Amino acid sequence: MLTGLIQLGDASDTTIARTAAGIVTIEGARIKTQELYVKILPSDFMPDDGGRPAMIDDTSGDRWLESHGTLKLFAFVEIPLGFKATECIIYGSAASAIAVYEADVNSATVTSRGTGNIGTIIDGGDFTHVTADATNYIMIELAQASGEKVYGGSMTIAAV
Repeated sequence: MLTGLIQLGDASDTTIARTAAGIVTIEGARIKTQELYVKILPSDFMPDDGGRPAMIDDTSGDRWLESHGTLKLFAFVEIPLGFKATECIIYGSAASAIAVYEADVNSATVTSRGTGNIGTIIDGGDFTHVTADATNYIMIELAQASGEKVYGGSMTIAAV
């Protein structure tokens, strides 16, 4: 059993203390914990109902995903139970619009959770945090210009 103050690092760093019965406080420097991400791979995207496929361009030594013309792409990302989605970013060659939705496996209804652009983090003010439940997930709608490249992305998650 430990009693008194517990210090992490130097005295100027973080201190954990019991301040009252059943109450513990943590004060001092922020302890950086591992940030958690869910990768969004090119294979997580599918084309809209325009009748044309999403394709991997392999005409050079590089590889990327592209849609036909200006047809939209959609990615579907699971939020692990016990976590919430806090931000996302999609990487590509341009800055087309992105819309982030919360969707459910048991309904066609989607709820807007934020908007942004390729290459920009969609977070806080632009992205409403979404806590995982038994049926929800994140759906990302990506508008594209003709010939635009999509590389993938990531969604940051935090424990709830």
